Amino acid sequence: MSNSRIGIYVPVFNGEPYLDNMLGQIEAEGYLPEVKIIDDASTDRTPRILKRWQNSKGLVYESMEINGQKIGSIKKILEKEDSDGVLPDYVVLHDGDSYIRVNSTHHPPLQSNGYNGNGKVIAALEKAIFFMQDVDWAGMGLKDVPLIDDNSNLLEKLQFKEYIWDRTTHVWLGKKGRMRCVPGAGGIFKSRPLLDALRHHSLRHDGDDMETTVLLERDGHKVGYYSPYVIKKYGLDPSEFPEITIDTRVPHSFKSLVKQRIRWTTGAIETYFKEGGFHLEQMEFWSPKKRSRLGAQAFYEIAKLITYPGWYLAVVEYPESVIPISIVATSVLNTLFTLANPEYKEIFNGSKSKMAASTLINLLPLGAYSFVLDTVRIPGAYVKTANNYLQRKLGGEKKSEKGNGEKIELVTKQEKSTVKPDVPKVSVTPAIQEQKTENPVRYLGRIVMPPITYMRQLDPYTIEYYNKYPDGREEIITTYSTLFGQFVIS
Repeated sequence: MSNSRIGIYVPVFNGEPYLDNMLGQIEAEGYLPEVKIIDDASTDRTPRILKRWQNSKGLVYESMEINGQKIGSIKKILEKEDSDGVLPDYVVLHDGDSYIRVNSTHHPPLQSNGYNGNGKVIAALEKAIFFMQDVDWAGMGLKDVPLIDDNSNLLEKLQFKEYIWDRTTHVWLGKKGRMRCVPGAGGIFKSRPLLDALRHHSLRHDGDDMETTVLLERDGHKVGYYSPYVIKKYGLDPSEFPEITIDTRVPHSFKSLVKQRIRWTTGAIETYFKEGGFHLEQMEFWSPKKRSRLGAQAFYEIAKLITYPGWYLAVVEYPESVIPISIVATSVLNTLFTLANPEYKEIFNGSKSKMAASTLINLLPLGAYSFVLDTVRIPGAYVKTANNYLQRKLGGEKKSEKGNGEKIELVTKQEKSTVKPDVPKVSVTPAIQEQKTENPVRYLGRIVMPPITYMRQLDPYTIEYYNKYPDGREEIITTYSTLFGQFVIS
């Protein structure tokens, strides 16, 4: 990474199906030398692919031996670079199935500035950072657009439309220096506030991007959205700032789409619980000084999540009337959100007739799509949230204290080692037992501390293995649920 001002970090986990294609796109856009890939303990051929790109193209990457659920590994890399004195001023994060593209349609070509090849992406990011400095933002979301081509199916095309109305909220909140969530597909952050926020992060993968955004705003920082319409709101000339787009792969099957949306919704629920005080403060509508657009958006989403079970009762009682009315109402609401986004007009190059025709054609299909998705994802998120809570209550997350009393977040039970611990066969009974063995743990390819592996019984039905370090830190390896109070592990 030759540019010390900007660091581009791309976390990847089991990216074999798409990684070669995405790295090719990144190379074509001219910013491959500026990227650091974070291999989050992949179990497929991802390490081989990265090694091949390193040998042939000079790709820079780090391999984690313990999966950090994306955000945990990003935190470790940034902390390591901070301790080494090489932390860049600004951090660009985008997912491994995405890449940055500069839209030059309405702007003059960018100079390469001597970075690499055409260098347009780095030059565009520099311009975007100048805007961040002008408005004093600590984080900024970039325009995320689903990758659509001739081979895309109907579900992917519907998601392209869906992202348009979702970005309506980005523009609306961004004009006030607020964001509900900087998309994982792509965002820019000041490195120091970001690292401070991650030290208070739960490190859970569900909702990690939303939690990061909220933590920045809770700390008093502004977080906005990079768009010509937001730039204009701040009294600047949008033509001086090139448009940056994050092209991202979206789920191509309904099953994978539902799984993704359940994870997003679960993350939103858990973030609202974790940072409830902040959101309640934003929702003080009776106080004009505290009232905010972010509070209004949070109130809308929380109210929807709370009242949705009542809608299910209505569907069971009156399905023949409630379902059609719900689909039509959802269609109208989504259409209004779409038309409210000024970006929507750009797709049709100002042709009102084409825009009207497309809107009418997609009215009911998009409404039905959104209706079905909500019907499945919200109860799925209820179940997953409850399951996550129960797992944590059974000892999933641990905390320890340093000598000075400062609390630190430790590895959770979601972070499972890719290598099975060397533990002898043991027969477990309801009586409390412990078994310990030597087991060195690696971080970024090197042994940093020799922990001792313990086995303990949490209750008559649950046991776990964990590493304990000489400084008192604990790291959960895995947890087993037993039946009838007895279980043999081999």
